[in-house]
Amino acid sequence: MLIIYNSRAAFVCSFCFSVLVGFLRAVKVLPDGLGTELVAYAVFPLVLCFWQRLRSLFTKPITVFFDMLCVNQHDEELKRKAISGLVSFLDSSKKLTIFWSKRYFSRLWCTYEISTFLRDPQMRRTILVMPVKLSVILVVFSIFEHMISFAHFLITEIYPDLSHLQELALFLPFLALNPLLYFIGIGMMSDLQKLPRQLQEFRVQDAECACCSKNHRHPETGETLACDREIIFRMLKRWFGKEDDLGDEHLETFNSLVHEVLAPRVLQSMGSDVLPFSYCVYMILVSKIPELCHLIPVLAAGPGAHENFNTFHWALRKIFTWAMGCVTSLFWVRMSMRGWLLSVWCMPETGLDRAVVQSVSAFLISIPIGTWLCMLVLSYHGILIYTAEDNLTVAAPFVFWVMILTIFWNRQGKEPTVPKSFQEAREFVRSASNLSVSDEKSVSEIIGVPERV
Repeated sequence: MLIIYNSRAAFVCSFCFSVLVGFLRAVKVLPDGLGTELVAYAVFPLVLCFWQRLRSLFTKPITVFFDMLCVNQHDEELKRKAISGLVSFLDSSKKLTIFWSKRYFSRLWCTYEISTFLRDPQMRRTILVMPVKLSVILVVFSIFEHMISFAHFLITEIYPDLSHLQELALFLPFLALNPLLYFIGIGMMSDLQKLPRQLQEFRVQDAECACCSKNHRHPETGETLACDREIIFRMLKRWFGKEDDLGDEHLETFNSLVHEVLAPRVLQSMGSDVLPFSYCVYMILVSKIPELCHLIPVLAAGPGAHENFNTFHWALRKIFTWAMGCVTSLFWVRMSMRGWLLSVWCMPETGLDRAVVQSVSAFLISIPIGTWLCMLVLSYHGILIYTAEDNLTVAAPFVFWVMILTIFWNRQGKEPTVPKSFQEAREFVRSASNLSVSDEKSVSEIIGVPERV
């Protein structure tokens, strides 16, 4: 939730603060030194963790209905009221965010909530599907990138006379951390490969619920628990049942809605890119932003007095070098995702301990990706080292790698679109709920739940 709601604000604050510090250092209002740039590195984590607190000082806070926390689990009366009003909470929401794990569609209440959100015949709703492990991967990527950037900053400040090759050597130890990150990434990809089959084979009759797993007895007090399955099945019968139904036709209708409407919607919202580009920028590229505190005063000071020297070309080389770090980070992310997917495809289904196979795959896939990244960096910095400081030949490898990166990223996840069957399903839901197109009543009114709570 910090990533979803706070990462963009943290990125913007870090960028604005770094540019401001760079400008103030350029005009000599702030001194050059470790202190100001250290503060710039601290802005992002502080805003990421506390943005909602800061935001509440100026505007209305964001309200989130988080079912795990907002439904009382200890007071049965409050729990019953919350469950009765669940449809209204969903109807009043602007967006549904799913924290997806491989057990999500095997849990009765989870599937009920998302299908309730989709069944509204009057409005199109935005659904954001976020794998739970995605946050771990983004945070680990972000930590690695900040460690690399911060270590480079400290060492170059302490030893300003390091050569380009010595600076590049500082990044090599961090390649040893790749297998740990790749172990997590391969696990996430492995889970995601199961999602289409989960949706295709979904049956609400087989979904799990906590009360049935406990034999409808409270584990501490021994009191009898109401069956959630019966409550949900009764509500599904109200929505999708017909008077002449003799059995579980309404459940099969609900299953068809999941297969034909929910499945395309979820798969499209997941997209082909597990790590959305926007979150890669907000969480990973932000590690390069504090370097602007140093880059801006360097550009403002200029190269000094040089005869027959092109200052504009010199400034572009400085900007290209900073931007190349951003390109390298994005390549690392994108190639890692492809490597994880390749590892999952090549992984044997049975016969070996999965954790061992996953560990070996993480180690093996990190070798070619690390080699590729080294080639990428050396192709640029090799030219940077052996050309004059105002020579723009470095633009060639920079533009080349940006074009390759664009091709690599051209299959990024897109905003979910409404499939043709979704419109057909709306008509079906209207008829199943005894609603006509012109009927102004909402489904919440049909089942006797107030419109808002």
